[in-house]
Amino acid sequence: MYFRLIARTASQLALILLFTLVLAGCGDDAGDMDAHVDEHIDEHVDEDEVEPGEVIASFDQMNGGYTRGESAGFTQYTRTTSDGRYGFLLHRSRNLPLGDPLLDDNRIYIVDSGLSVEEHDGHYDPVTRAPSLLPYQLGHGGMEYGEDGLYNPVHFVSHHGFTAIFYDGIAGPSDDAPDLTEQEGVAVIYRDSDFEDSTSPPEPIFEYGVGNFSHGAAVAVHDNLFIVSLAEPDGSLPNGVATYTTHDHGDHYDVELVQDFSGQCPRLHGEATWGPYVVFACLSGDGIMVLNHDDGTDSFESTIVAYPGDYTSGDVVATTLHEGEVGHSGVIFMVRYGPNQTDFVKITEHDIEEGLDADPAVLMVPTSSSDRHRGFAFEPVEGSAGRLLVQDADPENYHLDVLHLGDGDHNTEGEGRFVVLTATGDLHIFDLTMEAGSELVGTLPNIVGAECPEGIGCPSFALAPGFAYVSDPAEGKVYEVHLDDAEIEREFVDGLTAPTHLAVLGRFGYELEESHARHE
Repeated sequence: MYFRLIARTASQLALILLFTLVLAGCGDDAGDMDAHVDEHIDEHVDEDEVEPGEVIASFDQMNGGYTRGESAGFTQYTRTTSDGRYGFLLHRSRNLPLGDPLLDDNRIYIVDSGLSVEEHDGHYDPVTRAPSLLPYQLGHGGMEYGEDGLYNPVHFVSHHGFTAIFYDGIAGPSDDAPDLTEQEGVAVIYRDSDFEDSTSPPEPIFEYGVGNFSHGAAVAVHDNLFIVSLAEPDGSLPNGVATYTTHDHGDHYDVELVQDFSGQCPRLHGEATWGPYVVFACLSGDGIMVLNHDDGTDSFESTIVAYPGDYTSGDVVATTLHEGEVGHSGVIFMVRYGPNQTDFVKITEHDIEEGLDADPAVLMVPTSSSDRHRGFAFEPVEGSAGRLLVQDADPENYHLDVLHLGDGDHNTEGEGRFVVLTATGDLHIFDLTMEAGSELVGTLPNIVGAECPEGIGCPSFALAPGFAYVSDPAEGKVYEVHLDDAEIEREFVDGLTAPTHLAVLGRFGYELEESHARHE
C-alpha cells in the first residue's frame, strides 16, 4: 500500500544502467531516465558475461548536475543481511527543505551477492550465482510513506533473518534553517527472504512512525515482536525503547504496545543483539540497558549494567564465542567508552545475569587522536565469505565493485577477534576470550593514512571469518589481513581508485545455524 515501482524491469543490463542513471540524475523520474538508457550502453558488455569480480554499477556523478559538495547523499553506510547474502548501500541527504531534488538521495540500494543456500533432503547446499543489483530501492525511492516519503536511513539492524531500518526523518525549522518541514522518524522491518525474486519493494512486516524527527533504532525480535526507540519531543536522542506487536486485519494491521522502557536509557545511541539479549548504549545514563527476552513469552526483563568510573558510552557491538571461552558463557558485548569514547568496556553474559562484583574489564586502544575510532567490530565465528562489495568514491568514476575472494581461503572458522581501526590508521586485533580481560594479537601500524582524502571519505574495514578487509582511498587499494597472523595477505587494486565503504558478502548467520541443527 505504501509502495511504487520506480525502475523498469527489462534485462539485468538495463537494470544496472538504470541504477547508474538514478544516481547520476537524482532529480529525474523513471520515465525521463528510460529515455537516456541507450546513450550509456557499453556495446562490449553482455548481461550473460557478467562474472564475479566485475563492476556491477557505475556512474559519472557530474552527469545531470549532481555535485558532491551539495549533498551527503553518497553512501553513508554499507551493511549486509544477517545471512550475508544481500548488501545494502544507505544514501541520505540529511536536512533539506521539502521539494529539494537532492532529497531523492534518501534511498537504499540492494546488491544480491548471488551467494545463498538451498535445502535438499534435510540439509543445505551452497548456491553461487553472479552478483546483481536489485531493480528497486527502499526508502524515499521505493515507497510512499504519507505525503512526502522517508528520509535519512541511518541505523540498520539485521538479526536472525530480519532487517530493521530506522529513518530519522527531517528536523523541523530553526533559525539557521527556517524552510525545513519536520518529517517523523519511522521504523521499517522486513523479512530478508522477501527480497528474493522480488521485482518491487517487498511489503514490510512492521512499519511505525515515532511521531517526530528522531535519531533512533529498531530491532526485530521475531516476526511479530519489535523494539523501537522512543522519540523525544525536542528531537534529541531517545531516552528509552518500547516493544510492540501487531494484529493483522487483512488490508491493514494495528500496532499494540507491549512494554514501555522509557527513561531507562537517556540519550540512547547504539544497539546490538545476540541470543536472548538486546543491548542499548546510553550516552547520559549509568550504564548499558540490557533487555533479556523470555522465549516463552513476548516480555523482556530490563537490566542496567553500570559503566566503570565517571564516563559514558557511545556505541555497542556483540559476538558469541564457543561455550566456556570467556569463562562463564559465550556472549560478549563491547561498548565504546571513555572521556573521548576511544576505549571499550567488555561485558559478558555473566556480568548481565549475575551483576558486576567489580568494574568490568576496560580495553584501552592506543590512539593519538581525540577522534572516535573509525571502526570496530567482531570477526564472525563461522561462515564463508565469497565476495567483497566495495564502494569506490573516486569523484570522476564513482562505482561499485564486487570482488571474488576465493572459496578455498575463506571457508573457515573465525576466533571472534575484536578488531579496531583507529583514526590514526592503525589496525588492532584483540583476543577477548580471557576471563579477566583481553590480549593484543597484533597491530598493523599505519596500514592506512590518518587523513581522509578531501571530498571522498575515510578508510573503513569489514570482517569475514579469519580475515579483515581494509580500504585505503588515498592509495586506491583494499588490503586483506589475516587476523591470526596480523599480516597483509593480498592487495586488491584492479579498477579501484578511491575505495571507501566495504561489506563482506557470504554465507553467515541463521542459515548456517539451521544447517548445523539439522545435522546434529
